[in-house]
Amino acid sequence: LVSPETKSLVAEVCKFEEKKPIKLKGFSETVKPYQLIINDQKEKTVAHSLHSSDTLDVIVKRPDDLEKILKELKSIQDNYRAKLGK
Repeated sequence: LVSPETKSLVAEVCKFEEKKPIKLKGFSETVKPYQLIINDQKEKTVAHSLHSSDTLDVIVKRPDDLEKILKELKSIQDNYRAKLGK
């Protein structure tokens, strides 16, 4: 899923399907996500390799939310580690 801002940057080269607005933890407003539509097998392979990478890029539009975002990411990391330990 991508944000409206990301969709607008790549809309000329990618197709998207609009999804229902969602409430993201740490954000005060709902976000309307878009799902990338991939029909080509080569594109699916590339998308999977990007999705399964070991990095995460986060773009912060409101610097005031940075502390909340970092706490949420730490919580996700802790939950993930707990699941791996089972």
